[in-house]
Amino acid sequence: MPRKHKRYAKRSVKQRNSTSKARETAQSQHRSPLGDITNHVHFTSLAERVVELEEQMRFLKLKVKNANQRWYSEKRRNERLRKAAEARKADLKAAKAETYQLRGAAERLEGKMKAIREDAEEAIARLKERIGKMEVAQKDLNQRRVILWKRCKRLTAAKAALKIRMAEMRKSRPSAFRMMRKGRYTPQARSLARLLVASGTAERRVGGALQQIGGILGVEIRKSLSARSVQRFVLEEGVAADIQLVYEIIKSASKWCYHRKWNLD
Repeated sequence: MPRKHKRYAKRSVKQRNSTSKARETAQSQHRSPLGDITNHVHFTSLAERVVELEEQMRFLKLKVKNANQRWYSEKRRNERLRKAAEARKADLKAAKAETYQLRGAAERLEGKMKAIREDAEEAIARLKERIGKMEVAQKDLNQRRVILWKRCKRLTAAKAALKIRMAEMRKSRPSAFRMMRKGRYTPQARSLARLLVASGTAERRVGGALQQIGGILGVEIRKSLSARSVQRFVLEEGVAADIQLVYEIIKSASKWCYHRKWNLD
């Protein structure tokens, strides 16, 4: 910090005149090497001496006043500096406490980061292992997909060839089975429908079952039986059975049944 020059109060005209006179007298009195004064010595009077002393007294009072002002200002400045230093000390103490807290928090965070880093490395290792297994599985799946694709291609070709052979077989050897003749269902179709119902097939699924069975056996069945038609076929069988039973009873040679019937009538 650069040194500041002292600032003095302005001097009056009398003070400047007195100092200039004193300087002139000091310059006018030249002493010889033997101690004699070569110039004329001016003896001041008592009044002049009193005036000079009063001027010096006023100068000294002003100097003391300025010194007191400087002392009080320095005192106030020192007081402000002391308070600022105390505030700085308090701030420094708080900063140290905060630093200790931050250091502890940083150490705790470092421990957590270390644990997190270890967990992350372990998770990354597990993921790498899983990715390796998935890559191997993907390779196996690709191989199986290629095998299944080739198999599906062969099966599609075999299915197309089978359809061609079945069409040729139908053309070369037409089936004797017919679903309808002259707008009515044939007895073979009726008997097959009743057989399927007796075996447990639902009436509404008999038509689809006949078509699927015909497709497997190489017989093309275009018309599908309805549930109502199947019900009629079943009823016809029951009516025919009843007629057959009555016919057998009438045809029977049992006289007891004959006489019993007439007695009941």
